[in-house]
Amino acid sequence: MTGLEGISPGRHIDLMVYSTVGQDGGLRDPGNPLLPWDNHPARYRTGADLKWGVLSNVTADLTVNPDFSQVESDVDQIDINNRFPLYFPEKRPFFLEGSDMFETSRFRILHTRRIADPMAAGKVTGKVGPMTFGLLSAYDRGVEAADTSFVGILRTKADLFENSWMGLMVADREQEDGHSRVLSVDGQLRIAENYHSDFQVAQTWTKDEDGEYSDPAFGASVGRFGRNFNTSIWYTDIRPGVEFGTGYLSRPGISGPGAWAGYTFRPEGDFLVWWEPAAWVDLTYDDEGRLMEEYAGPEISMQLRGPTWVHLELVRFGILYRERRHRGHNVSFSVENRNSGKICGGFWIWAGNAVYYDLDDDDVDESFKGFTQNGGVWCELRPTDRFSLEASLDRDNMFRTWGGEEAYDEIVARAKATYHFNREFSFRGVVQENTQDESLAMQLLLSYVYVPGSVLYLGLNEEYDHGSSFERDGRTVFAKVSYLFRL
Repeated sequence: MTGLEGISPGRHIDLMVYSTVGQDGGLRDPGNPLLPWDNHPARYRTGADLKWGVLSNVTADLTVNPDFSQVESDVDQIDINNRFPLYFPEKRPFFLEGSDMFETSRFRILHTRRIADPMAAGKVTGKVGPMTFGLLSAYDRGVEAADTSFVGILRTKADLFENSWMGLMVADREQEDGHSRVLSVDGQLRIAENYHSDFQVAQTWTKDEDGEYSDPAFGASVGRFGRNFNTSIWYTDIRPGVEFGTGYLSRPGISGPGAWAGYTFRPEGDFLVWWEPAAWVDLTYDDEGRLMEEYAGPEISMQLRGPTWVHLELVRFGILYRERRHRGHNVSFSVENRNSGKICGGFWIWAGNAVYYDLDDDDVDESFKGFTQNGGVWCELRPTDRFSLEASLDRDNMFRTWGGEEAYDEIVARAKATYHFNREFSFRGVVQENTQDESLAMQLLLSYVYVPGSVLYLGLNEEYDHGSSFERDGRTVFAKVSYLFRL
């Protein structure tokens, strides 16, 4: 058969079975620590993962009743004064492996975090000749019983020539009373040695409690990236009825162009490797053609020996919100070092004007242009081969005027420590605090790895409310054991 030369038979089948037992507990009334503590009935779950090397470059995966108790919790994000849904990256191993196969050039049509609690899922990924493909299917129990759905994804990419390809994606989520379906074509073309472009066209069909509707989305960019001069222009148009039921979309009903250009100087000195002054502009219109957002400004980036990256940016903005246009300026500055030694870290600051959004659904507009000063710092310590520590702190606050009345102030702090006692035993501890909801969470995990895939986990998760008093208001304990059979 044409295109199948050199393919060898599948080489192995891995079957991993696992069982989990856990118990949750919490205050009977989270707002009243004087009421009794409730220990919920123990929960049990047994499942299996199957991996089959169908061919040397084609793999099939199946999971039944999976459990992800050992997966590290999400890093808290500051979501105060935020108009759009937050994006949380995928961390579950089954969905992470081969996830790049399902990426498209302009839109995130598949975001597997939308598959909340799969009862079963399967996928096939691989490459045959110039064709790369991926197939994913899942039955999702959802967070609530009404959220159960079937998810199906088909993704193909065909290599055309060097750094050029065309792709097709079909995505479908079927629920009892509705559906979300997407058909998309995308591609990347290398026009010349330093020029490339990408594009994506998607058509969506949706049925939900609001009725049935269908709309398209389009995005494209053209860029030049060489040793010195670099530039890119782009355009996006997402119609109001677009919905990615299997993916992530911050907001529909917008369109607009953008452009960026910079020139890289490469002194290759003992201290400075390269530096690049640049400028950019980005415009966003609503579906009625009104200019909703405009951002523009100069920036400068550089790489120092280390390696260390430095970035400085000045932004002028205009935002139309609730029929009022707010204009202002802000500046950001960041430094980060990501060497492979015993310590690395960085910080960022952002200060200037910002808009406070009145998100209440009423006729009174309490939004205003104020002054904000945000910042963050992070570090990673690896003093020994066995121990590592990651810590971060982010703060976001806003004032009506410089030094005036404070509108809000939120701090998110997180620390993660990992210690390997030996090749088999390891410990991971995570502590995270959020001042906005006055919460503190702790995750402790002890792991024993007999061989990869055959693992014992013991975990404890606790949540505390440190408002008027420091009270524990939630707890989870669990044990998980898995064993790998190689057939």
